[in-house]
Amino acid sequence: MITFADAVGNEFTYSVAGIEILQPEEVDDMTSGQWPLTLFTCTYGGAGRVTVRCRKNTE
Repeated sequence: MITFADAVGNEFTYSVAGIEILQPEEVDDMTSGQWPLTLFTCTYGGAGRVTVRCRKNTE
């Protein structure tokens, strides 16, 4: 579960739907899909991009 807080303190919760390792030049793949939240970070050494796709939890 991921909790995202916006600038005014509203909190939203998400569940991880999938994790992908993408190459830095795969920009179209990074931004594709209809995911409510996608998080990116670099792999160790910076050779790849860890892409975490998330679905918004309904309460």
